[in-house]
Amino acid sequence: MSLHRVFILPVAIALCTGCGSSAWQRDSTARSVGCTPNEVKVTSKDSGAFDNIQSWYASCRGKQYRCVFVPGDQGGCYPATQSSG
Repeated sequence: MSLHRVFILPVAIALCTGCGSSAWQRDSTARSVGCTPNEVKVTSKDSGAFDNIQSWYASCRGKQYRCVFVPGDQGGCYPATQSSG
């Protein structure tokens, strides 16, 4: 295996850890609503007016939450007024 492949493979794996429903969304939801990350299910994701705003719906213990994260802000999860997903 070449040195080039040895370097590229770990970088590619690290970049893909953010793909799909990520652990940080479950962790952020759990911290905000008092559940454990294993209890949280991310049910849908969408974005705000700018690409750096992350928002998603999550459920835990039978309740639906709307979560928002803006870089530089703590963000948070709030009871969802309507279910999505």
